[in-house]
Amino acid sequence: MRIDLRATSYPSLLEAVGLAIIRCDEMERAIPSVFRAALKVSLDFQREVFDATRGLEVHLKLTESAVREGAPQYLERWQELASRVRSPAGMRGKVAHAGVSIYGGGVIIEVDEDGVPTGIARRAGPPVASLSKYTRAGREEIKESEIRELAERVMHLQNEIMKLAGDMIVR
Repeated sequence: MRIDLRATSYPSLLEAVGLAIIRCDEMERAIPSVFRAALKVSLDFQREVFDATRGLEVHLKLTESAVREGAPQYLERWQELASRVRSPAGMRGKVAHAGVSIYGGGVIIEVDEDGVPTGIARRAGPPVASLSKYTRAGREEIKESEIRELAERVMHLQNEIMKLAGDMIVR
């Protein structure tokens, strides 16, 4: 039986996943701006340093060192912000590496009191799309609302990172 994916929650789920992944990436790409503002270095230098390194944790540590050296008055603010940036990283990984399942939407066939099909059939409801990640602990379903909350949270974090960089520039 073919499933019309437009009739499921599949498009909405994929939209949420895409939005969350893109916003996480945008948040991570904002981190070097704090490094650059703290040390007052060129964009080319910032790019050379961050292009030569990989990983969120490395970038957070590089930036903390830059803030400690070039803008120590912002160190506590950066450390607090960096701890909140670390928080969604696990969820981002789950979303990025989870799989989509489509289930439900079967057919119900009515039967008479003797169990004989009456010839009347109806849908059990629309198929539902689900995002899940298999771990050692088993299957973990990730709700669309959790994915959208992640996208919203990292967007706010990105804004805070950019605000901190801006504050450092005008100091």
